[in-house]
Parts: sequence; structure tokens; C-alpha cells
Amino acid sequence: MASTPPKAATLGSSPIELPPAFLMARAPTLALLHHRRIAASDICTRCNDHVETFLHCIRDCTHSRHIWIKVGFSGPEFFFPTCAIDWIRAGIESPSTTLFLATLWWTWRLRNMMCISHENWSAQHIVTNIQNDVITISSALNSGISPTNFDR
Repeated sequence: MASTPPKAATLGSSPIELPPAFLMARAPTLALLHHRRIAASDICTRCNDHVETFLHCIRDCTHSRHIWIKVGFSGPEFFFPTCAIDWIRAGIESPSTTLFLATLWWTWRLRNMMCISHENWSAQHIVTNIQNDVITISSALNSGISPTNFDR
């Protein structure tokens, strides 16, 4: 059976494609690394409470959830979807697309800093970075600059 292509969403006035499911299935989470016998355990080393799946890393771990709540994604419906693709699609199609994508990036980056570099930035530091990225991205989208407008 042929799969349907992901629905295009928009970021500003530009259509963007959702990331394919195989990318999330290959994100180097402990669930994947344990399955491939690279990691001894699949339990999240940040919270030591749940299997570290992609969705757990970026949304459900207490460290990630705290960031999402601090930037304003606090309703139970936000944390309800159990399919990462559906959850990301809903975030991209929401009125807060830029904030969602910036927070998605920073929660993944925080996870990697904590697990790989053993760094732990404060939630406020992460939120400030998210806010700065939203301002930068929004300014760029509203400036009328396109790749063809750059001097070469």
C-alpha cells in the first residue's frame, strides 16, 4: 500500500513539508540505541522514569515538559497525542508555528546537551533562547528577504 505524502503546512507564507516518519524513527534515542544493542538501557537518563522515545525526549520528559509549559503550551490537549507525527503536524498547523518549532529545536538541543555534553542550562536560559529565535525568525519572514535577494 502506498503511503500518502505528508500534508504541507505553512511557516509564514512559505509551505514546509513535515519531516518523514523515518527521521524520527532514527533519532538517536535510548529506545533506538537499546533496540540496536548499542545502549544498555532504554530508560531516559534525564528523568530515570520512562523509556526514552523521540516523543518522550522532546515533549514528555519532565525537563522538556517544563520548557513547553514555560513558553505557553500548557493545555492537556497539547500533551495528549501519542503519535509524534500527529503532534508535530498539529504544532506546525497551529497559530504558534514559529514558537512551536523553536521550542521543538531547543528541547531536542537541551536533551543532547544533557545526555552527551553533561551540560544543564536553566529553563529560563532555554526560554530566552527560544524567544530570541522566534523574534529572529519572525523578523526574517516579515522582511521580504528571499534567497534571491541576497547579494552574491
